[in-house]
Amino acid sequence: MGLVFNENTMRNSAGYSLLEVMIVVSILLLLSAFSIPTINNWVADNKFRSALLAVTELAKAGRLQAISTSSETHLIVNGKDEECVAISTSSSCSCSLSSKPSLLLLSKNQCSTNDEVRTVQLTNEHIDVTTSSGDNKVVTFNKSGTLNFSSSTTIILRDKQRTGRIIISSLGRARSCATPYLSGVSKCV
Repeated sequence: MGLVFNENTMRNSAGYSLLEVMIVVSILLLLSAFSIPTINNWVADNKFRSALLAVTELAKAGRLQAISTSSETHLIVNGKDEECVAISTSSSCSCSLSSKPSLLLLSKNQCSTNDEVRTVQLTNEHIDVTTSSGDNKVVTFNKSGTLNFSSSTTIILRDKQRTGRIIISSLGRARSCATPYLSGVSKCV
């Protein structure tokens, strides 16, 4: 029993026809057309989630700073044009972008705690930040880590498709939620 080679069989299996290649390419194009919007949404969700969690962590850091230094610490929310959130020992701090997007300009009222600048800049991410009242706001954590005047506050982050909230209770505890649901963040109800 030996191997028998047939010339016709070899000629037919030598490669793919133009029709077969065109079918495979068109299937690949269809698959990529369906997957690109999904990938873009995934990237946008991750950017928004990162910004929401960064602002939440900044609020928590402000509370911890107030407790550890036994002095007031301020969480400054600058929306409208600056789109940034900062913590500082000065209640009149303001942060904004310079002409170079990588540089953060600080006003003459330095945004710092223990000479460390702590800000979250949202302008480059195309995320708007505001408070529930719609104005810029200074949230003050007293030396016990609670809010002065024992009132809670809400910081709202928005982009074209998503809304996130950071709720700071009168006890100074910060939690976040988002609409629509983002993995890793609870859904706002």
